[in-house]
Amino acid sequence: MDLRSDFSIWICSIISASGPRHLTCYFSGITGMGYKKYLLISGLGAFAWCLIFITLGYFVGLHA
Repeated sequence: MDLRSDFSIWICSIISASGPRHLTCYFSGITGMGYKKYLLISGLGAFAWCLIFITLGYFVGLHA
C-alpha cells in the first residue's frame, strides 16, 4: 500500500455518487488494506463529506 491508494480510497469515500464509494471496499480488499486502516480512512472520508455538506447547508440557509 502506498499513499496514493490511501488517498484515492479517502477521496472516493467523500464522493456522494453511488459508484466510487461502493467500490472502495473491493479495492481496499484487493490491495490488502487492513480492516482498521480501511475503517479509519473511510470514517475520515465520511466525516469530511458530512462536514462539507453541513457547512454548505448552513451558509446557504443564512442567505436564503
